[in-house]
Amino acid sequence: MARTEMTRLRATLTHVFLIIFGITMILPFLWMLSTSLKSEVEVFQDHILPREVNLGVDGQELQTVDGVPLYHAVIARDAYGQNRTETVIEDGEEVERLVYERGDPVRLRVGNPMLQGSPGDRARTNDGVNLSDDLGLPIYNRDIGWGSGHTRFRDPRKFARWAEPVLIDPDFFGDQRDADNQALAQLFFSRYQDNWDEMVRQRWSGQIPLMLTLTLRDAWEDKAGQSAPVSIDGQQIEDRQQSALVNARRAEQGLDPIQMFYQYRDLSWPSSEIESNPRPVRFQRRPAKVVTAAGLPIDFEPPFPIYRSDDDPLMANSRDPLMVFLGDAELATTVPGRALETHSRFRLQWANFETVLMDPDVKMSLFAWNSFFIAVCVVFLQLTTSSLAAFAFARLEWPGRDKVFFAYLATLMIPGIVTSIPNFLILQRLGWLDTFYALIVPASATAYGTFMLRQYMLTLPRGLEEAALIDGASLLRVWWDIVVPLCKPALITLAIFTFAGTWQSFTWPLIVTTSEEVRVLPVALKNFSDNQSTVYNLLMAASLVMMIPMLLLFIFGQKYFVRGIQLGGIKG
Repeated sequence: MARTEMTRLRATLTHVFLIIFGITMILPFLWMLSTSLKSEVEVFQDHILPREVNLGVDGQELQTVDGVPLYHAVIARDAYGQNRTETVIEDGEEVERLVYERGDPVRLRVGNPMLQGSPGDRARTNDGVNLSDDLGLPIYNRDIGWGSGHTRFRDPRKFARWAEPVLIDPDFFGDQRDADNQALAQLFFSRYQDNWDEMVRQRWSGQIPLMLTLTLRDAWEDKAGQSAPVSIDGQQIEDRQQSALVNARRAEQGLDPIQMFYQYRDLSWPSSEIESNPRPVRFQRRPAKVVTAAGLPIDFEPPFPIYRSDDDPLMANSRDPLMVFLGDAELATTVPGRALETHSRFRLQWANFETVLMDPDVKMSLFAWNSFFIAVCVVFLQLTTSSLAAFAFARLEWPGRDKVFFAYLATLMIPGIVTSIPNFLILQRLGWLDTFYALIVPASATAYGTFMLRQYMLTLPRGLEEAALIDGASLLRVWWDIVVPLCKPALITLAIFTFAGTWQSFTWPLIVTTSEEVRVLPVALKNFSDNQSTVYNLLMAASLVMMIPMLLLFIFGQKYFVRGIQLGGIKG
């Protein structure tokens, strides 16, 4: 009886431990899911579920959760207009501090709501009306900036790999200066891309960057900032890209085409080292104002006060904490976000996934396709090479077979990082760096897959193979028509393990690839982080997108995961 009770107690404790362990394992996933559905400003606010938290409506007087009103702390001034100060004792030392006076109640200014939420949110006017561009396409927060007191379209070209140069035709000058300009441009831009002709053809549509010379700089020195077309020897430089954009809209309106020219106000050039380090003449477009349906520009009104997180104090601007008087308090102080009365509603930010999958600047769809393509290719090659090698080790008799197999198996003891440098040098000699070959070929064979399939093949009866050989079948025919179908469970298991490992591979793709064209998902996730900050909501949304194939594999392939563990223990 005592033994039975002990067994039940042991089983109960085991189940309790497993439940607690399971909960601790699923909590990070639930946090990831919740964060992926929050806006960027919600990530560090003190609520678990995605909620739209705000301080109220425009013009509302702010108060704490206890109903204590907030009043502006205005710096007191003396008769001469200077800031008043007073001397107080703090920690046994005299400290001089500003004197504040009670001002008006602190009122909320919502500001321009188009700048709230995640980058994938629709841009809106202050009245909540969704905005569209001239072509009727929706405008999103990521496309909006501000300057000179107005909201403006962000210039997407400022995110280009190289700053955009002023472009001219190859025969613009009509003399030796054309050849000199092209030679200087090729020398400068070849540091970024080897194939000059391809760059000229694809990136600049046959035009050549205009290189800065001392003559040009001296001629333009007194014209900086002018709203006038840039000219050389009286010849103006057309901005063909801008002309194409403007004329496309004019054509829709039935208007004649016009020419757009570079303006002096948009140019920038270095003030030194022109002769020793020639550089292109660069330009920066001034973004157009965003207007309402009535054609009126939308004034930018930053929210006041700035509510960052529950732990941070309210901010008067991006730098200074807001000083306030709480009710009848005599001393001015700051107030943290958690002390304020807020309003919230449940809201799922599905725009995060739209941004991750559809934003041309993020390009997660391309990276997901790259990862899928590479994983499928590696799975196919590993199944082919491993099954052929396992067939040779399990079914064929040849001198030194077992010794070769054990040597083959010993490679599993070598950490992959040890072979990274030799593999890198080999790929460099072959010219395969930054290509799909570098990601697929080194992973096309695996000792683990060979070992697992060999162990499985040793359990298969030889009768069918011997009958096929008697009937005149070749070894390849026996492998394909008899052994491969019988090894289907083991092959599926190996395929699942291989796909999962390749899909999640990070270190090797990071080493051998640099361009976006062959970038994979795990490497792309670091794009949501930089030296300044991490966009956690988009990072978690991208991580969930990356997890989907793994979740599907686990749901539909559980028995094969278990089967893979069992196959590793089969004795030959």
